[in-house]
Amino acid sequence: GGLTLGFLGTRFTMHNAALVRARLAAHADVRRVCTLSDEQHLARAQQLIEHELSVSDDVSDAARDTLAALLDTLLDAAAAADDAPPHAIVLGCTELVLALPRNAAAAMAWRDVPLIDSKSAHVAALDAIASGTATLASY
Repeated sequence: GGLTLGFLGTRFTMHNAALVRARLAAHADVRRVCTLSDEQHLARAQQLIEHELSVSDDVSDAARDTLAALLDTLLDAAAAADDAPPHAIVLGCTELVLALPRNAAAAMAWRDVPLIDSKSAHVAALDAIASGTATLASY
């Protein structure tokens, strides 16, 4: 049992999928975390995050196309490894949600797989801490 999650983030974070899985497993029954592993795809993700989304107020169609291609690659790799798509994909950098194609952003899903926006997850955690329903140590 357990969840299989896709994870899209920086090259460093995707290279450390075991650390990501350990952190996520502290909060859910996570069996496996799938990331991009091909150096070309890792470089594309890093370029998108670091040089396009982090420095620009305007998200280009090319950036949206790049994210779409990376999400497709991640889903295909995860499905090939498990014979099924992941249960959800974590958008591990807060900037990534900015480049989602509009239909995916509205649905918060890609090819029917739910997307987890890390920015929203951070806000929810801060809200829980502020309201006293969680502590910082629980995260």
